[in-house]
Amino acid sequence: MKLDIFVKELPLKHTFTIAHQSRDFQETVIVQLEDRGYYGLGECTTNPFYGITVENIVSTLEKSRKNIESGQWATPHELWEMNKTVFSYNPFAQCALDEAA
Repeated sequence: MKLDIFVKELPLKHTFTIAHQSRDFQETVIVQLEDRGYYGLGECTTNPFYGITVENIVSTLEKSRKNIESGQWATPHELWEMNKTVFSYNPFAQCALDEAA
């Protein structure tokens, strides 16, 4: 199993505005899991309200890289169990990995 992480700034068609901010793009982390020519993709976006940044999403995924790439799991649930302490502080990163798995 191979883990790839991509960081993108996706432009928004219209400025997104809420009470505490406006933005014209959305920072997004894309996760790709590849195994024997097949791959799955997942994604998550940053969220300032929850303190979710590109840096802490990528850091969380990197902390779990060894478990992810070991291939010692067969289902997303098994992957969650192997990494639950790492992902307990960043469910956004866990969501992206789960989508890819």
